[in-house]
Amino acid sequence: MKLKIIFMFFHTLLVVSSAGKVKEGDSHSNSASEDLSELQHTVSILEDSVGHINETVQEQQKLLRTISDSIASFRGELSNVGTRLTQLENMQSTPSTSHCGGRLMGESGVISYKEFEMYAVKESCTWIIEVPEAHKIGFKLEKSGLGRCCSIVNVTSLDTDGLVQQTSAKIKLYHTVFVDGPNAMVRFESDRSRIGLGFRLSYYKATDLNSSAESITESECGGVIVGETGAISYKYEESYFNPERCVWLVHSPTSTSITFHLRQAGFEKYYDFVSVTTIDPETGTLRNDTRLLSKHNETVTIQESTAVVLFSSDGIVSGTGFFLTFSANGVITNPKYVYKLRHIGEPNATIQYSASDRNDDELTKQHIYVTATSARGDGVPSKKFISGIDLNEGIFLRANDSSCVYDSLTFYEPIPPAVLQHHDRIPSHNWQKKAQIPSKNDTLLCPEKFSVPKQMALLEFDVHSFLAIYKPISKDTFESNAVVSFDYYNKPYKCGEIVQPLEGEFGIISYKENEIYADLEECSWIIEVTNATQIDFNLEQNGFQDCCDYVQVVSLDMEDEYQGPWLRLRAGSPTASVIGSRAHVNFKSNEYNVGTGFRLRYEKGKPLDENICGEVLNPMLNDFGVIIYKPNENYERNENCHWIIEAPGWERIGFTLEQSGFQPCCDFVTVSSATASGIATGQRFKLKYSKRNASVKGPNALVRFTSHWSGTGTGFRLRYEKLPALEHHDAQ
Repeated sequence: MKLKIIFMFFHTLLVVSSAGKVKEGDSHSNSASEDLSELQHTVSILEDSVGHINETVQEQQKLLRTISDSIASFRGELSNVGTRLTQLENMQSTPSTSHCGGRLMGESGVISYKEFEMYAVKESCTWIIEVPEAHKIGFKLEKSGLGRCCSIVNVTSLDTDGLVQQTSAKIKLYHTVFVDGPNAMVRFESDRSRIGLGFRLSYYKATDLNSSAESITESECGGVIVGETGAISYKYEESYFNPERCVWLVHSPTSTSITFHLRQAGFEKYYDFVSVTTIDPETGTLRNDTRLLSKHNETVTIQESTAVVLFSSDGIVSGTGFFLTFSANGVITNPKYVYKLRHIGEPNATIQYSASDRNDDELTKQHIYVTATSARGDGVPSKKFISGIDLNEGIFLRANDSSCVYDSLTFYEPIPPAVLQHHDRIPSHNWQKKAQIPSKNDTLLCPEKFSVPKQMALLEFDVHSFLAIYKPISKDTFESNAVVSFDYYNKPYKCGEIVQPLEGEFGIISYKENEIYADLEECSWIIEVTNATQIDFNLEQNGFQDCCDYVQVVSLDMEDEYQGPWLRLRAGSPTASVIGSRAHVNFKSNEYNVGTGFRLRYEKGKPLDENICGEVLNPMLNDFGVIIYKPNENYERNENCHWIIEAPGWERIGFTLEQSGFQPCCDFVTVSSATASGIATGQRFKLKYSKRNASVKGPNALVRFTSHWSGTGTGFRLRYEKLPALEHHDAQ
């Protein structure tokens, strides 16, 4: 092809040259025309040839690209083969299986079963794990697509004969479970209702340190965790109670820092969270460095080897629990401080710090004693109990230098829910100091030692959770047998009792005035006012939920039988009176929202004559009064009684017919506004049946009872009270 093109090219040049000569001589014109035509034809052929050459080049380029892609693909395959060979080599040291069941042996390994494919219904696979010389075997579920309701992975310990030694434990995603070694059984089961993706489960030989660190389970509200790595799982994917305060003491003795990672949480926004706070070992106090975790995948790192971890929920909206992991960083070869940590799970305990707490190898180191309790809901309203501290004895020595620094005991409690709810954001700290012994005033004269006498009820805690830090700063503290001892207690709150006036003829019932009460609380008090014919009540303070929570009172006879209707007291109607010298006071809260408690004043009321058919009444000392006329006996026919109420300053007067036994057809009470002389003005309201009410314009009112000639019935009890201006209640 190339030779042909070259020949045609030179032939064309020759023809062009000949044509030029003919033109110059203007001869042989016919021959020149023929040659020019041939030249044009040759050029056309030449153009076609160039087009064919371009197509050939493009085809060759495509072929080269195909070859290049094949080489790249071949190189990728070679790389995959190399990776697979490496994995096969690693599998020789780390046992792994993807089969449904089998036997694995080694210090660590992996069970990967259908990680990326769907398992079938009613599958059942069993793996036997052998970890030589392992006292504990740790299992961690690293990946799972199992249906929550029905498909499970369980692990349990086996003896050398293959018999089950422990109750099987179900593993959840990201959780670690420990069983006794060296043999264990892993079992996967799916039911017939739902399928999903498989799982990846790793196992390893666990040291005693690791196993204690990661064995905090969902049922434990608070505890002590010692180790370089670990996890806290509390009610993960389950609802927690309100309010709760769970305290964990986390310690990694030879580490310089600890990182906490909140992997999962379903908290109520702003008010429920996990916090991390450090202890200053120099002073034996909490630092003001609280860090908060409330969202998925948040992390916090502290530059200490010890942390106080607190889960806090308020008393309103509940959420779901959390899963928190931690890992230690850095190494301290010779720690200066020794931490002695204790979490009290019992409702009552005695805590004593003495020389017996120290080992021989710890005598040259400074000690920090940290004691904590937790307030777990458990569905029982914690506000029915009160927690406190009784100090048994305390001897605090001065440091062995010229400074006026002493051994110290400091108490803290989480900030109460009522305080947290005043914030529109998560607070920057949530521990408050309750007491420090000795105080600065105790050591102004800098004595060699300070002794604290026994004190009952040294402290009381609102949220039933506390933290105590004891720091013996003197080397002679334990050598001199100086001890610090206190009792921690939980006892029922005074939710009801028999009470009498504190002095004179009045008394006070105060129940959680500035605290949050629990839902579904019910408390009862029996009031006894000697020689009283009437007891008056005034609800001086309350923070009740408006719709549903209240205090109610009723008269009692000596056999504790009710002698009238229950009278409810709340913000809109804070006063009431009952007949007699004994009364029953009852407080109730519903199962939904809660509020703060109350302060109720009771006093001996003015004697009432139930047979007086009319009089002038002046409610000067109270914002209420009561008209009682033959409530438990028959009135006469054709009775006509008038009561005039004179209440200066009352712009409106409200009436409630609390009790009546009228003849239905014809007997009734009417109320109306009145002049100072008792003449009725304005609209009259007729009240015939119990619980009916009305209101009239003040400051004077006329109450009239009328009975018909045709029959009789029992009398009535009518309450009247001061109402806000412009408020109107039509008769009902």
